[in-house]
Amino acid sequence: MTDQLANRTFATKMPDRPGAFMLASRIIMKRKGNIVRVSYNKDDDPNTLFVEVRASSDDLDDIERELNSVKYLKEEEPERETIVINIRMKDEPGVLYPVLEIFDRYDINLSYLNSNTDNGNFQNFKIGLIIEKPEIVKQVIDDICGLYQVNVINYTGRDNILDNTVSYIHLGNEVQKTFNLDMETTIDFVRESKRISKSLLSDEKDPGVIFNSIRLLSDLVSNRKGENFKPTITEQRITENIVLHAIEPFCGSNIYIMETEKELLFIDTGFGIYADETMDLIKEMFPNFYNMKKTILLTHADIYHCGLLSTIDDADIYLSQKSADVLVDTRNNPNYKGDNVFYLGLSRLSRILSEFVPPQDVRFKILGENVPDKHEGLLMIDKFGFSDIEFEVYEGNGGHLPGELLFLSKCPGIVFTGDIFSKDDKSVYGDTAVNNILTELMAKDDCDSDKARKTLEDVNKMIEDLDGDGPLICNGHGPIAKP
Repeated sequence: MTDQLANRTFATKMPDRPGAFMLASRIIMKRKGNIVRVSYNKDDDPNTLFVEVRASSDDLDDIERELNSVKYLKEEEPERETIVINIRMKDEPGVLYPVLEIFDRYDINLSYLNSNTDNGNFQNFKIGLIIEKPEIVKQVIDDICGLYQVNVINYTGRDNILDNTVSYIHLGNEVQKTFNLDMETTIDFVRESKRISKSLLSDEKDPGVIFNSIRLLSDLVSNRKGENFKPTITEQRITENIVLHAIEPFCGSNIYIMETEKELLFIDTGFGIYADETMDLIKEMFPNFYNMKKTILLTHADIYHCGLLSTIDDADIYLSQKSADVLVDTRNNPNYKGDNVFYLGLSRLSRILSEFVPPQDVRFKILGENVPDKHEGLLMIDKFGFSDIEFEVYEGNGGHLPGELLFLSKCPGIVFTGDIFSKDDKSVYGDTAVNNILTELMAKDDCDSDKARKTLEDVNKMIEDLDGDGPLICNGHGPIAKP
């Protein structure tokens, strides 16, 4: 795991001459190090400059050797390695006591403790921990992260266990700033990042790769909010009474809207983080929006397709029983990708980043009666009419997600597939940069890849058997396609 980036602080004692710090910087730069912090306190130690560097473990070792070779590192008795954390908590009586209980439980040594208030509403406690047993220090920090928002201020250790802890704490704080998350949400984000890290380490994989993908995705998604939210919008008349509108955001997560004079039928509702932008767009597309009858068809319960379920609160939601169960379960336990710990953590991170709010189940209208819990391939379970179109409703075998639905109209030919079918797997998430990241994150996004392939074969056969040149294929991600 030498490619994973870590921080190391060097206590330097440079000669008092011009260009001394430039030589140190050149050594760090040559080894691909990034100086993230420089600290000098004349009162505490006038001869020491602290330089914090971010690089791979191998490069950090090389930097240390070269700094030592030019006699820039302090020659003194070896100090015990330490980690300094900042704990942010509400400014209330007794808030520090649970932290002190954690220290007492693990018999941990502190190097120092100080505090200050933050605008009168919060307290920041800066605590230095002596790293005698890295696994114990990690447990201490993880326990504190379960209570309060934690950030790592300084870390002089060189242990993979703590390196990973520092990595996901830094990620949580970066995402907190990017999305302006509140303290409770940030705590939740760090908790799920820890879950992902533990899962990947048990499989001997590098959590840093996934964390970097999440970091890049967060930046891309946040940069497309507001005036930068510019989805592709298309429309076409498909019957005398119905116009089909497709809203395709840069990240995929398409929304389809079938419009008549007085009604709107939504097929999936996109990515929740863009709820405000999407609603502004929809109200502009349909000036009479609030006076129109609204209905939602849900292909499956992935949060990337359920973003506006709670926002459009006057619409009935038609879905499978299994999807309804998923959405109800999501309120407390969004583990709908099976028992895989990695995807449990990843699904919860996605929920946080997408600002997903599960809808009230009183709005659910279940499609299909007496549908078996398990079945092979596609199974027709119901029919659904809208204006002058009738859809056949098929449930997949759960290869991608339990309760996945496909809506097929034979005349006119149009099929809404959700994520069961994708015309071009190389661009299923739209924007190239987002696609590259999500493809890596979701490489095993199906619950059961073999079942997913079987369902896809059934869909392809269904499309081939239709008369004419085949239906419009409305994917969950990517543009409308033809066979």
